[in-house]
Amino acid sequence: MIQVTKFHPAYCWPLLQHDPFGSFAQEEAIERMADSPYAIAILGDDKVVACAGVVEHWPGRGEAWSMWHPEATFCERVAGIRAIKRNLDACPLRRVESTVQIDNEAGHRLSLLLGFEEECRLMRHYLPNGMCATLYVRLKKNG
Repeated sequence: MIQVTKFHPAYCWPLLQHDPFGSFAQEEAIERMADSPYAIAILGDDKVVACAGVVEHWPGRGEAWSMWHPEATFCERVAGIRAIKRNLDACPLRRVESTVQIDNEAGHRLSLLLGFEEECRLMRHYLPNGMCATLYVRLKKNG
């Protein structure tokens, strides 16, 4: 059974142990993510399946983020994607951006499933680990 709830920093710490960017996570950034009204946690029966949300950079523009448990089942991933898409659909920001490490095929597929469009294929040395990234954007239809 999947439960969607408001994101709390305690939910992400177990996920960051498995995340390639986990060592770059800063407590203040996690707190800022938790302050966002657009942040959710997807809970399974025995684990935090995913955490996701949007951090607003300024009025009308935000950046999407997500973290996934590496052992999430197919059904948990499908339910999580649906919950994240509903959350993005409810987000009133006119522009939401997402960056994906250039070699992360699952991340590229997820961005497209969530309604993002590729805006910039190659942002050189963009990520904290020095890797290149692709920029995706999701625009409100009326904005």
